[in-house]
Amino acid sequence: ISVGLPGPDVAPTDIAALADLVILFARVTGDYMETCRNNRMIDFVELEEGALRVLNEDPPTELQLFLDHRINHILVDEFQDTSRNQWLLLRRLCAGWDHEGGRTIFLVGDPKQSIYAFRKAEVSLFDEAKKGIPLPGQGRLLMRQSILSSNFRSDPLLIEWVNELFGL
Repeated sequence: ISVGLPGPDVAPTDIAALADLVILFARVTGDYMETCRNNRMIDFVELEEGALRVLNEDPPTELQLFLDHRINHILVDEFQDTSRNQWLLLRRLCAGWDHEGGRTIFLVGDPKQSIYAFRKAEVSLFDEAKKGIPLPGQGRLLMRQSILSSNFRSDPLLIEWVNELFGL
């Protein structure tokens, strides 16, 4: 199936409406960003992108070196709802870690509970993390997987139904 430009049967008003929507969206986005700047606020996406920029310096900045000596343990809960940017940030925070350094990373999640695709969460990162965290020039920081098989919060019939649905 080929997807291309609208065919001759598409009324010009449809294209005009789309153009108006694009212009409106650009204005609303601009107003939102200006309001944030004027109030000295940032949203979650800007916070993520700023952290990625700060941790992407080569050679490392003083902040990166400071954090490297201060962060020894990382816990990420609800890892199944991690986005690609968050995964990259996590990888940068672990850069330079090795297996003998005494540092730990603990990722908790359940791919059956992933609900944040609208915020760019990628449940596939859950499976990728099982192979270890790729670190620049170091290979992977290997992870040990523990599967919890007890559930005290849900009815056993519900658990059985969900596991059957997911082929487990």
